[in-house]
Amino acid sequence: MSFEESMARLGEIADQLESGECSLDEAIQLYESALKLTGECQKKLDEAKLKIEKIGETEQKKG
Repeated sequence: MSFEESMARLGEIADQLESGECSLDEAIQLYESALKLTGECQKKLDEAKLKIEKIGETEQKKG
């Protein structure tokens, strides 16, 4: 799942939880899914940050 898809799914989960229309068990399952997606998104952001930093370092060495 791409970063954008994960973020969209997190939005859907938030909407479901905020609606108050799901059972306790479903809310717990949604919360667990959200935590997993949040971790995956954070990992992708960290990887992107490292790539950007490497690009910046490479460009500084060239300059």
